[in-house]
Amino acid sequence: MKATQALAKLCDYSSAQWGMVTTAQARQVDVGKVTLTRLVDRGVLVRQRHGVYAVAAAEETEHADIKAAWLALNPGVAVWERPVLDEKGGVISHRSAALLHDLGDLVADSTEMLVPRRRNLRDPSLRLRPRVLEEADVTLIAGLPVTTIERTVVDLLEDHVDASHVAPIIHYAARDGRLDLNRLAPRIDVYSRRYGLANGDGQALLDHLLGQVGDESPNERVLAEILRSYPEVYEEVSRNTLRGSTPESSSAAKSRLPDLTEARMAPVRRTLNAATPAPAGRSRGLH
Repeated sequence: MKATQALAKLCDYSSAQWGMVTTAQARQVDVGKVTLTRLVDRGVLVRQRHGVYAVAAAEETEHADIKAAWLALNPGVAVWERPVLDEKGGVISHRSAALLHDLGDLVADSTEMLVPRRRNLRDPSLRLRPRVLEEADVTLIAGLPVTTIERTVVDLLEDHVDASHVAPIIHYAARDGRLDLNRLAPRIDVYSRRYGLANGDGQALLDHLLGQVGDESPNERVLAEILRSYPEVYEEVSRNTLRGSTPESSSAAKSRLPDLTEARMAPVRRTLNAATPAPAGRSRGLH
């Protein structure tokens, strides 16, 4: 087969999987190793990792190393033929998942994945953990199966990742409406003792983590000022957000803003929406 014909086949195959193709997939379209090597030598293919090639002319893709690693776990099956929970593949997890969710500042030195059974791969660029997953714990990001934010937080806590790194992930995901704290709390009960708290208290762990996030952002401060315009709503939010805090004088309590640093934005919006009548002809809500 001529090199131009082989490249055309690889371009067609790889167009639905980030411009990448595995050696096993190439064989399925009659492109062998010798031809692959020749195309690499010509500079029209790039070795992404062992057994995975990228078409040089393809549009550059984000997180190519993670995508290539995931492709390589089940190299003979195309992306569009793989189930979300692939018995021979994996799901991006832990630090790699946080990176794909664009949350936190964790550094992923290797591509981390959860796999259905133990696999012994001598590859320092991969970290595989055998775990049983439910489909509800997996979402798709750019075609990649990735643990949900909720499951990612659970996995990071299980891995005993430093609280200062997990806290911003929870804070910003909840602030943006991407994480339900009420659902998360009971799932992290078992990790509270690891972080120096009472055993089996996920809510205490959640409060401990959120308490490490810095001062509220400008948007949160603006929202707090808006709340002052609605005294009844302000009182209700203050009671909710200050519950469990240390006692303070009434004058100090009135002078300070409600604590909106602990990913309380969603409850605040719900309170506003419930208590504030919408102007005629307009929908109610703070966006």
